Amino acid sequence: MIRRAVGTLRSADTHLIAVAMTLFFLLLHLTIIGTPWPEDLEACRVAKEKCSFVFDEAHYVPAVREMMAGRPANNEHPPLSKWLMQLGMTVLGDNPYGWRISSVITGTLSVYVLYRLAALLLGSGWAGLAVAFLYAADVTSFNLSSIGVLDPPTNLFLLLSAYLLLRRKTLLSGLVMGLALLTKASAVFGVGALVLYELLRSSRGPNVAERLYAGVRGAYLLVLISASVMVSGLALYDAYLGAFPTPLAHLDFILSYHSSLTFNCLGGMNPFYCVHANQDGTTVKVDLPLSWTLPGVTFQPMGFYVVTVSVDGTSYRPVAYYGMAAPLWWTSWVVMAYFLVRGVISAWRQVARGDDPYADPHRLDLLLACWFGLNYLVYFPLAYLAHRWVYPFYFYQVVPFLALGAVRLLLQGRFERAVLLLLLAATAFWFFAYYPVRSDAHIQLLRSLGLPA
Repeated sequence: MIRRAVGTLRSADTHLIAVAMTLFFLLLHLTIIGTPWPEDLEACRVAKEKCSFVFDEAHYVPAVREMMAGRPANNEHPPLSKWLMQLGMTVLGDNPYGWRISSVITGTLSVYVLYRLAALLLGSGWAGLAVAFLYAADVTSFNLSSIGVLDPPTNLFLLLSAYLLLRRKTLLSGLVMGLALLTKASAVFGVGALVLYELLRSSRGPNVAERLYAGVRGAYLLVLISASVMVSGLALYDAYLGAFPTPLAHLDFILSYHSSLTFNCLGGMNPFYCVHANQDGTTVKVDLPLSWTLPGVTFQPMGFYVVTVSVDGTSYRPVAYYGMAAPLWWTSWVVMAYFLVRGVISAWRQVARGDDPYADPHRLDLLLACWFGLNYLVYFPLAYLAHRWVYPFYFYQVVPFLALGAVRLLLQGRFERAVLLLLLAATAFWFFAYYPVRSDAHIQLLRSLGLPA
């Protein structure tokens, strides 16, 4: 019977399963899209304090309202994610449905795109499903894809551009990279990783000089296409709303703004956090990049929006949106060390010896090394040396590629596959325990298991 079940699974269409999984997570998002809901929606439209915004919705929904009124707002970030929010608010109204639908759709679509990317790189639909599930059920990833923020469209376009690039559709990949750059400023790190990958991958020729020339030419094409799309989008925004005289002036403002976001460290910095002193004397804890990924010293969960109810001396949280580490995050240093070393070796072999860049596992090693370097490790000099503000939810951009690396690493033998099953089970358990909107039955079950409710 067990063999028959295994045989049935092996013959199953993993693409259909991926579609079903994507629809399942879409349904989960849609069932909670209205929570929290403002007590007085009309008052919310006048004063944002009445809106019960989750996390950075407090910045972006008012900005979109300004844009809908014909005024520029939140110019420190490019406009595309806010345009998508504006579309949702135009169709569904200025309410939580309209605020969040663009994140729900783009965040859910990114699960399917990641499945396609992982199946392509790992050569297995089942491996692709494992990667997609680790991403979809990651608590921070799910919660960000449930609320009105800029990040889900960024991840969708970055994953799609990576998939197209690996399919050798350079023009389309560059166009989608440009869309990613138009969603959020931090997309530049993801695009930078893909451009670096293309530079290394394109390094072909009879000698080192010609290989380097070919690599730079390939990377230049991506930069030209993506930058053209971004500048065109900024020009459209600036012309329509009169924000800046030129898109280059807008880009200069974005760079200046983000360069100015620095913290001080009251009493000095330790490897995991420091305490920032505000001008009014209050203090804020800054969770530094090392605390995002190390078990035992992991940052405390960020409460995006938490409702605590006390009844007869017992407290529970029917709504609890958190940004938090999950079991996958704690695999980071093992996975990153493995692929960074292999990626550097593959890059050297590619440039110095002209090895085939399309051969497995070269392209996976190169891609993950570039991604981890420019989307996680880049925050170490920014935070520890430049004292630029960083937040743990920035790791959201790393999670899909970390899942890809973890699954690849855990497919190598029977013991490793057992660890992969354990990681999948732990991720599912974590997702259940920290699901953001809990019914009475859910809360009772958590209590019966001795878990925080």
